[in-house]
Amino acid sequence: MEEKQTLEGAISEKFKKGAISEKSKTKNPSKYLTLKILSPLFKILAWVLVIFSFMLLVFPTTEGAIELTTLQSLVGILSGLGLLAFAELIKVFCDIEKNTRKN
Repeated sequence: MEEKQTLEGAISEKFKKGAISEKSKTKNPSKYLTLKILSPLFKILAWVLVIFSFMLLVFPTTEGAIELTTLQSLVGILSGLGLLAFAELIKVFCDIEKNTRKN
């Protein structure tokens, strides 16, 4: 309890000295909102693509063209993993921007 009061006292002292401005105390609206919305959507789409491609690999729909079905499945799985990596890359860029803006 004493630590919390000490921390609050230190923050209020810095606020009085001007080290913390009123603007930095309020939460700024999110930057790059579209990217933050698209990243989870890409992630969901990627997992759906990987799951359906894997199901196509395990349970082929055609009997005669098994090579073509296997190739389609592998391309689908690799595309899904690439889309998943792209979704994570968007998150990394947003985190880098957030950390850069803090300083």
